[in-house]
Amino acid sequence: MNDRINLSDIEGQEDWFTYERYGDDIFNGRTAKVFVNQRPWEFPNGTWEYRYIFELPEKTVIAGAYIKGGPSDAQFTLPLLTQIMNTLVFQ
Repeated sequence: MNDRINLSDIEGQEDWFTYERYGDDIFNGRTAKVFVNQRPWEFPNGTWEYRYIFELPEKTVIAGAYIKGGPSDAQFTLPLLTQIMNTLVFQ
Protein backbone atom coordinates (compact mmCIF):
# COMPACT_ATOMS: atom_id res chain seq x y z
CA MET A 1 0.00 0.00 0.00
CA ASN A 2 1.81 3.06 1.34
CA ASP A 3 0.24 5.43 -1.18
CA ARG A 4 0.19 9.04 0.00
CA ILE A 5 -2.53 11.62 -0.53
CA ASN A 6 -2.50 15.29 0.35
CA LEU A 7 -5.91 16.69 1.32
CA SER A 8 -4.77 20.31 1.67
CA ASP A 9 -5.74 22.88 -0.91
CA ILE A 10 -3.55 25.53 0.70
CA GLU A 11 0.02 25.84 -0.52
CA GLY A 12 2.60 25.21 2.17
CA GLN A 13 0.34 23.11 4.41
CA GLU A 14 0.79 19.79 2.64
CA ASP A 15 2.85 18.28 5.46
CA TRP A 16 -0.05 18.53 7.92
CA PHE A 17 -2.74 17.10 5.66
CA THR A 18 -0.97 14.17 4.01
CA TYR A 19 -2.20 10.67 4.77
CA GLU A 20 -0.40 7.44 4.02
CA ARG A 21 -2.44 4.37 3.12
CA TYR A 22 -1.44 1.43 5.29
CA GLY A 23 -2.60 -2.14 4.78
CA ASP A 24 -6.10 -3.13 5.82
CA ASP A 25 -6.77 -4.22 9.40
CA ILE A 26 -9.55 -6.46 10.68
CA PHE A 27 -11.36 -5.45 13.86
CA ASN A 28 -14.02 -7.67 15.38
CA GLY A 29 -14.51 -9.37 12.00
CA ARG A 30 -14.79 -6.13 9.98
CA THR A 31 -12.17 -4.97 7.50
CA ALA A 32 -11.00 -1.37 7.75
CA LYS A 33 -8.88 0.67 5.39
CA VAL A 34 -6.15 2.35 7.41
CA PHE A 35 -4.79 5.86 6.83
CA VAL A 36 -2.08 7.53 8.94
CA ASN A 37 -1.03 11.17 9.13
CA GLN A 38 2.33 11.49 10.90
CA ARG A 39 2.08 15.31 11.31
CA PRO A 40 -1.54 16.27 11.98
CA TRP A 41 -2.40 19.96 12.05
CA GLU A 42 -2.42 21.72 15.45
CA PHE A 43 -0.88 18.77 17.33
CA PRO A 44 2.57 18.56 18.93
CA ASN A 45 5.36 16.97 16.92
CA GLY A 46 5.37 13.22 17.41
CA THR A 47 1.57 12.88 17.33
CA TRP A 48 0.22 10.41 14.76
CA GLU A 49 -3.37 10.46 13.48
CA TYR A 50 -5.00 7.13 12.63
CA ARG A 51 -8.18 6.90 10.53
CA TYR A 52 -10.02 3.64 9.97
CA ILE A 53 -12.67 3.46 7.25
CA PHE A 54 -15.19 0.63 7.39
CA GLU A 55 -17.26 0.30 4.22
CA LEU A 56 -20.44 -1.52 5.21
CA PRO A 57 -23.33 -2.47 2.91
CA GLU A 58 -25.52 0.51 3.90
CA LYS A 59 -23.06 2.96 5.44
CA THR A 60 -19.46 4.01 5.82
CA VAL A 61 -18.04 4.33 9.32
CA ILE A 62 -14.92 6.38 10.09
CA ALA A 63 -13.13 5.88 13.40
CA GLY A 64 -9.89 7.41 14.50
CA ALA A 65 -7.49 8.40 17.21
CA TYR A 66 -4.44 10.53 17.87
CA ILE A 67 -1.42 8.82 19.39
CA LYS A 68 1.52 10.72 20.80
CA GLY A 69 4.83 9.10 19.94
CA GLY A 70 3.79 7.14 16.88
CA PRO A 71 2.96 3.45 16.95
CA SER A 72 4.87 2.74 20.18
CA ASP A 73 6.43 4.59 23.13
CA ALA A 74 3.21 6.44 23.96
CA GLN A 75 0.71 6.62 26.79
CA PHE A 76 -2.13 5.79 24.41
CA THR A 77 -0.49 3.11 22.29
CA LEU A 78 -1.34 1.47 19.01
CA PRO A 79 -1.88 -1.90 20.76
CA LEU A 80 -4.38 -0.20 23.11
CA LEU A 81 -6.13 1.42 20.13
CA THR A 82 -6.30 -1.98 18.41
CA GLN A 83 -7.83 -3.48 21.55
CA ILE A 84 -10.45 -0.71 21.65
CA MET A 85 -11.20 -1.03 17.93
CA ASN A 86 -11.84 -4.75 18.41
CA THR A 87 -14.73 -3.91 20.74
CA LEU A 88 -16.67 -2.04 18.04
CA VAL A 89 -19.95 -3.59 16.91
CA PHE A 90 -21.64 -2.33 13.74
CA GLN A 91 -25.29 -2.99 13.07
